[in-house]
Amino acid sequence: MSSGEEMLVAILPIREGRVTGKRQHLPDRVLGVLVPAGGALLWELLARLGVIPSNWLPAPSVIAKTIYDLAASGELLGHVAITLWRIVVGFAIGTTAGTLLGGLTGYVPLARKLLDPLL
Repeated sequence: MSSGEEMLVAILPIREGRVTGKRQHLPDRVLGVLVPAGGALLWELLARLGVIPSNWLPAPSVIAKTIYDLAASGELLGHVAITLWRIVVGFAIGTTAGTLLGGLTGYVPLARKLLDPLL
């Protein structure tokens, strides 16, 4: 057998000494979708049955319909913009506070003793 044939035999599944060319397992992409899809289906089911209160966590179908309705009415862009603004402001505040407190604990021994376990 040549090295090319050996590689082919090593890669493809073999049945009764012949290369079948058939896959014996699910592709990784399919496996990667199973957990999120199963989680979404379970979430939908629990929300529809009332196990999860709708004011805590609405069903995915309700969320999708609301997003569609907001997009159709033109309100979605405003909601996205304010959400992104809040993320940017929160990140800036957190980064500034963390940097200042981290610097303080690096230079002042008392601050290190007081804040280092927390930070």
